[in-house]
Amino acid sequence: MVRASLSLLLECFDDFEKVGEARDGAEAVRMCRELQPDVVLMAFNLPEIDGIEVSRLMREACGRTRVIILTSSILEREQEAALRAEVSAYLPKGVAAEEILATIRSVVR
Repeated sequence: MVRASLSLLLECFDDFEKVGEARDGAEAVRMCRELQPDVVLMAFNLPEIDGIEVSRLMREACGRTRVIILTSSILEREQEAALRAEVSAYLPKGVAAEEILATIRSVVR
């Protein structure tokens, strides 16, 4: 549901282009290698591999790709893990659409 909502949101703006959607962390890493996106919006809790590990793998495979993690809870240990994985931004899932868009634009700059 969140993925579909974000997809619809991004399609409303000319300065965004969705290049793919992944069902899990392993697929996200494969797609990142193939598509080399500027930014990846990713949930923290993913099947198989968590978002922090996926972020680390993406940094190794797709060095220029920036990762924004969306999570339903922001725990201190998760924030610390995100910093170690060089995540570009960390947002709660309930954040306003305008903040998501502003964060993406900021990360790209």
